[in-house]
Amino acid sequence: MDWKTERRLRSIGPWAIFTISLVGAFGLYEVGHGTDRAIGFAEGEEISIGALYTGRVSQIAVDAGQEVQAGQIVAQLDTKTIDAEIQVIEAEYNRLKAEATAGRIGAQRTQTQDKDAIETKRLALVREEAQLKSAKAQLKVLEAERSRFQSLVAQNLATGEELAEVEMKYVAAKRDAEEKPQTVALLRNQLRRAELQASEIGNSDMDAMSEALESKLEVAKRKLNKLQQERNAYTLTAPVTGLVTLIHSYAGEVVTPGEIVVGMVGAQSSRVIACLSEDQALDIRRGDIATLWPRGEEKMLSGRVVTLGPLVDEVPIRCRQIPGRQTFGRHVTILLDDQSSLIPGQALSVKFNFAQTDGTAQATSAGWATTQTLSAMQIPESLQTLSRFEPSGLLWQQNDSRYLVVSDDTGFKSKHEDSPWIFEMSGQGVVGGNPIAIRGDIQFNDLESIASASDGGIYLLSSQGHSRSGKRKVARTQFLKIEKTPTGFQALSNQSLVEAIEKHGDAYLATLGLPEGTRELEIEAMTTHDNALYLGLKSPLNTQGQAMIWKLENAESFLRTGDLQKADLSLWGAAKVPAQSDGQSVAGGISELLFLPNGSLLVASTPSMGDGEPTGYVSFARSPQGGTLSVEEVKEFKGHKPEGLSLSSNPGYFTVAFDAGDNTPHWIQIPWPK
Repeated sequence: MDWKTERRLRSIGPWAIFTISLVGAFGLYEVGHGTDRAIGFAEGEEISIGALYTGRVSQIAVDAGQEVQAGQIVAQLDTKTIDAEIQVIEAEYNRLKAEATAGRIGAQRTQTQDKDAIETKRLALVREEAQLKSAKAQLKVLEAERSRFQSLVAQNLATGEELAEVEMKYVAAKRDAEEKPQTVALLRNQLRRAELQASEIGNSDMDAMSEALESKLEVAKRKLNKLQQERNAYTLTAPVTGLVTLIHSYAGEVVTPGEIVVGMVGAQSSRVIACLSEDQALDIRRGDIATLWPRGEEKMLSGRVVTLGPLVDEVPIRCRQIPGRQTFGRHVTILLDDQSSLIPGQALSVKFNFAQTDGTAQATSAGWATTQTLSAMQIPESLQTLSRFEPSGLLWQQNDSRYLVVSDDTGFKSKHEDSPWIFEMSGQGVVGGNPIAIRGDIQFNDLESIASASDGGIYLLSSQGHSRSGKRKVARTQFLKIEKTPTGFQALSNQSLVEAIEKHGDAYLATLGLPEGTRELEIEAMTTHDNALYLGLKSPLNTQGQAMIWKLENAESFLRTGDLQKADLSLWGAAKVPAQSDGQSVAGGISELLFLPNGSLLVASTPSMGDGEPTGYVSFARSPQGGTLSVEEVKEFKGHKPEGLSLSSNPGYFTVAFDAGDNTPHWIQIPWPK
């Protein structure tokens, strides 16, 4: 090295070292203090499987260290006592059902006898009325004949004997004509009393039997459902796939509610614990969206902040950007959008996607399907072999981070047809591999809509319409409420909506916009708002060609009593909604409704009638107050039928699901209309 180069290095070198050190320090600061990045670890889900009821352990089906699958039986409590209770309640329930059936048969027999007696009286009245009419006609003829003979006798053209004979016939006919009206009036009164008595006796008998026996049946049914649900809880299963860590109780031991029987750890983690620095602690909010990268892997995951640590404290060494430096921060829990194969304890880099001005989460295209194009739902082969999947309604459940989806049809004609199933779908459009069974003594099919109840339950609604073969079975007319249980869902109550409507007669039907009856009735839409249910009709339309919306003020009252007047079902509003068939504008019917939190009403519409290629729409009413609604078009879906509306997993968006029959169904997320 010559002396010039050496001199140049001595003069520039210190500044170069200083600059490099400064850049390095700034980089380290940014790594440790960036407000949108953090280190996270897949949460090790330690699970304690315990008893819900006091019982004796009859079997431990696993060993410590054994791998188990989700749903696998790990322990069994003795069920002899509860089985005996179930048998007693089942016997009582069957006795009440038999009694109710016998009572109905007896009442029907009495009504048949009353109808026969009424028919006999009606025939007698008809006979007497005919005889009265004949007697009056004969009297008129004899009166003319009598006058003629009187004139002939006065002219010596007829004898007195001939006149006397006519006179006798006239007197007899007159007496008969005068007595017949009294007989007719008597028979008419007898018929009226018989009809009134039969109506009063039949209705009172049926009403008394219905109120008493139905009440007893409902009590027995609820007891039986409760006991069966309790019995199911005697079988302890693994809630997730994982590894058994410890056996706490053994066969023969008595366990009490809450006592742990088997401990395990999940093999996969759907939650990530991220450690935030003090600078980040106040910037993150519940609901913020995060993008995550597992260390050493190329895949990218997305999730949402579900819990925030209660305080700022010293973070573990693994969470520190610089291990040797004491660091304080706050823990947050991120729930992944889709089930992942993360190993508990696996490290991830976390980036939070939020606007620094207001902290509102903003979706990124990498993690959320928020582009306004249709995406195919991902249906596993395991589900395709079990059931048809034709989504007709969906409901986002924030606590479980999933959509619940109802389908027009379930199972196949060869197996599991019309099984009482609903389905689940992730926020990424991945449908669960197994249906979710609804337990209870209930049959339904042709489900069209799903909505949340104010108490955490869920309402389901069948179409109320006729099948293509022209039949309307009771299973197609169900309105029911279900609740979540540890093993799925349980049916709580149900009523046949269309039967309840028809019971109130033609005048009531007319007030609902059904002057021609329920033959064309098809209900595909249901949503809740301010503790009331709103039902949207696909058909019929009103005389102005508008689709109608009913309001059910008290769904719980209807489910308890079956009385729609007490539940206050009324025609709330109507709107002209768009639709096309084979490229031509046609009358639209409502296929789904959704009230947004801002009070506006989304309306999905498809052709009310016809089988051409449909084009559906989503429209909205800004501030609906009932009556004639003015709707604005949000989006057109050429060749597709929008049949499900739900709040989205992504804040500020709503989700639309499309029924595609035997083809793959699609879905889309769209921003709220402004």
